[in-house]
Amino acid sequence: MIHILGSGDLCKEFISFAKFTPSEVKIYSKSQIYEDDLKLSIAQNDKLFIAISDPTKRKRVFDHVSNIGLTPDTYIHPSVIIGQRTKIGIGCIIQPNVIISNDIVIKDSVFINCNTNIGHNVVIGNYSSLMVNISIGGHCQIGDNVLIGSGANLRPNIKVFSGTTIGIGSVVIRDILKGGSYFGNPAKLIYRK
Repeated sequence: MIHILGSGDLCKEFISFAKFTPSEVKIYSKSQIYEDDLKLSIAQNDKLFIAISDPTKRKRVFDHVSNIGLTPDTYIHPSVIIGQRTKIGIGCIIQPNVIISNDIVIKDSVFINCNTNIGHNVVIGNYSSLMVNISIGGHCQIGDNVLIGSGANLRPNIKVFSGTTIGIGSVVIRDILKGGSYFGNPAKLIYRK
């Protein structure tokens, strides 16, 4: 059985791309995730995935699942290209047509959506979400709980502070050293958290 925590559009997209059949999938809404019998309903050989794109909510669910003794599985779509010496943490979901270069570290519970390209020597922090069609240059360091919107580009050697949101289509040409929301070309702070 495949258990998916999260019942929104990302869950539906994940099921479709992974080609899971309805009979093998059990979907849990937000309220069901925190019910007492979650651990009892998951058998030893079952798979468990967290299909939530919001980094803060995914961290909360990941922590809850870990605290009750469950370990989320990592899913990597068969079309993903992964270079040498790449490390991928637990509880990650990597959607179709992603290219991951060499010497990458992808920490725990990271979500990477379709057609994203990650350059060499990049580190992606825990619980971060990379949406569709993102390009990340080599030697970038992305903190924990970062959300990068569709079509964003990060030039090489960029550091992104934990808890940052980078808006759709934004181009990051300088380090982001303080949390907040950054949008535009070049990306500029529009809201401080």
